[in-house]
Amino acid sequence: MVSSVRREIETRLDELEQDITKEIEKLYNTCQQRVMEQKTVMEKQEKELLDRNADINSLKLCTNDIQFFQTIKTLDASTHHYETEMTTKITRISLEYGPNEEIPKLIAALKTFGNVRISETDLELHHSPDKMQQSQVQKKSPVGQKFQALFDCAADNADELIFVEGEIIIVLREEEEDWWEGEIEGHPERRGLFPKLFVQPLS
Repeated sequence: MVSSVRREIETRLDELEQDITKEIEKLYNTCQQRVMEQKTVMEKQEKELLDRNADINSLKLCTNDIQFFQTIKTLDASTHHYETEMTTKITRISLEYGPNEEIPKLIAALKTFGNVRISETDLELHHSPDKMQQSQVQKKSPVGQKFQALFDCAADNADELIFVEGEIIIVLREEEEDWWEGEIEGHPERRGLFPKLFVQPLS
């Protein structure tokens, strides 16, 4: 009787052990499956994170390239503005000093100003006795008279007289309508032609 009960208990314990073992194995397999699933999800998320980091790095490189390009464009615009400003300033300087080159030509052209006496003719038409007398005085021959230089005169030809402002010139003869021949007072060796518009009667 005792033996039978004992065997029954042992059999029951064996069955219980087997059931527990099966349940443990089942739970273990379930946990292992969940762990693998979680591992797969984590690996997938890790890959996505790596991809996102790669995209961010690419965007950073592109951003650097864009900033570099914008910097280059800004420098180009600044350089172009500076070059344009310098070119404009150089052009203005050349325009300001350009007229000085015409001054010698204007002085040389004074010998052709035959119409300067028109103002004297206009004064004669006013029928003023005083002005008529002045006109008659001006028409007297200048030969032998002394005149004072109003301007410096540089000779263009060998037969022309060179003098400076303030020097006294004695007229020797009338060469042309607007040109006289004369000599510097006290220096008869300095003799030649000169435009009469460069002198005035010595008062």
